[in-house]
Amino acid sequence: MSNYRINKTPIIFVPGLFGSMSDVIIPGTGNWSFGIAGVVYEPFVQILESMGYQRNVNLFICFYDWSQSITHSARNYLAEKIKEAKLKTGTNKVNLVCHSMGGLVAQSYIQSKSYLHDVDKVILLCTPNAGSAPNYSYWTGGELPVNPSSKINFIHYYMAMYIQYLSKRYKLGKIEAIHTS
Repeated sequence: MSNYRINKTPIIFVPGLFGSMSDVIIPGTGNWSFGIAGVVYEPFVQILESMGYQRNVNLFICFYDWSQSITHSARNYLAEKIKEAKLKTGTNKVNLVCHSMGGLVAQSYIQSKSYLHDVDKVILLCTPNAGSAPNYSYWTGGELPVNPSSKINFIHYYMAMYIQYLSKRYKLGKIEAIHTS
């Protein structure tokens, strides 16, 4: 039974924003991993493993530099991971399972001129296909309103940290940094 599953079309999991961490993005964070997002992503990957998939055999993780453009991530990370998965498995197609921004990376690859028709199926989980109203608020220089009755507004702090990181990395103001990434 497990041999049957090993021969299935390989899966590449593409995490969302902050789901990839390494020295490439933030010096001192080490080799590629899910970083703090591992709390969410590791159990998901373990479910796939319980279904007979094996990491780096027929289950691959596409870590990418989320501070770069989506097209950059599609071309330099996803396309390369697809090439690696096809080479290791001897298949000519892969399936993509993508969360949030990872779905945008997958769509960018599939819609690009360099697409090799090597993706069989794509599963998008919480991908903002029609955009994101909260992100648009930041794009235009605003912020999400902070509800005084809530003790912690996770999204507000999450975005504030992300924008601060981009500003520092690119040595630009907040709006310019958002527009650059």
